[in-house]
Amino acid sequence: MGVNGRSADLLDEMNPDWVPNQNLGYANRITPAAVDKFERAARRNENKEAREVQESILAVEDFSTHPVPIDRVAELEDEIKSLRREMQLMRDKHQPFLCNSFEDFGQNDDKCRYFTALNYKVFKSLYKFLEPHLPQPATSFGTTKFQILLFTLSKLRLDIDLTLIAYMSGVHLSTISRYYHKCIYVMFQRLKGLVSWPSREAVQNSMPQCFRRRFGDKVSVVIDCFEILTEKPSEVLQAAQMWSNYKHSHTVKYLIGIAPNGMIIFISNAFGGRASDKFITEKSALLSKMQKGDYIMADRGFLIKNYVENTGVELLLPAFTVGQDQLHPLDIEKTRKLANVRIHVERVIVQLRNKYKILYKNKFPISTLKRTKNYCETPLMDQIVTVCCSLVNLCPSVVPED
Repeated sequence: MGVNGRSADLLDEMNPDWVPNQNLGYANRITPAAVDKFERAARRNENKEAREVQESILAVEDFSTHPVPIDRVAELEDEIKSLRREMQLMRDKHQPFLCNSFEDFGQNDDKCRYFTALNYKVFKSLYKFLEPHLPQPATSFGTTKFQILLFTLSKLRLDIDLTLIAYMSGVHLSTISRYYHKCIYVMFQRLKGLVSWPSREAVQNSMPQCFRRRFGDKVSVVIDCFEILTEKPSEVLQAAQMWSNYKHSHTVKYLIGIAPNGMIIFISNAFGGRASDKFITEKSALLSKMQKGDYIMADRGFLIKNYVENTGVELLLPAFTVGQDQLHPLDIEKTRKLANVRIHVERVIVQLRNKYKILYKNKFPISTLKRTKNYCETPLMDQIVTVCCSLVNLCPSVVPED
């Protein structure tokens, strides 16, 4: 028989009779303290349950009989707005790179040029033009079309790592990379028309005086080549084709055509760094765009005189000293005239590199040279170079008009 004169329930572990105490092989020692302890615990549990019931009843009565005053509601709403503003400030503090809208630029041209190389008005017009075609981000990512265009332009401008953009925006790297590639494709499709061959009349009407004084209005285009560093290809043949003796590295080469007024009017596809200027000129579609009687201005490396003259196009090259000790005075004067105007065109290439550091800051992965069928058959690198040339054409020309 137990302390209370009956057996305890199966789950009543606090009852002193819950533990077996009969026929244990030794004398039972049951103290009154154990009984008192159990009774006190039972009373505490009963009192606790009673208080919880009373509090729930009071809460219901307060809710139903004592409504919150109107001024208190307004006070709570103001507090919520204040907390939301504070949350936004904290978010902006930890995400200093991403701006949410044009208002964050405050019509600040310097800030806008730092991230995009464009002034505020041009950037705003560019966004309005591209916005219907930009990828629509999922609402769960908290990213907008404006931010997608901004970080894409910033990638081109500053060559910021996409991993850094992912951390700063709080969006997964794969998502940022997908938005970046889609945005590049949209800009390539919508802006490539800015790099187009003008009519002869348009070139003549916009001819700067520095060209007109020396060559009249016959110069149609000034051509040159520039190289972009790439990673080393894994295949031996590709590595040999892309090795540049000039850069002492693996590169791709582009032929660029610039109008006398400083506008980029032609950009070729990528060629291996080993390709000569002559080979690239012959294989590109440059000469098909020219008319009989046009003048091409080039550097000494473009040994294309015979090929060009067969099409009725004149080639202006600096004089050579091959087979003679020194240049003839007339050749010296001709070379001086060419150098005085070519310097302006070389500044356009420098402007292209300075404005969009992605073209020279780091080596391009070999994967950017491969054609992808997801968006466009044009390799990503060709898309990027074309987009950068198009954006430079939106900037003021470095060639003076007078």
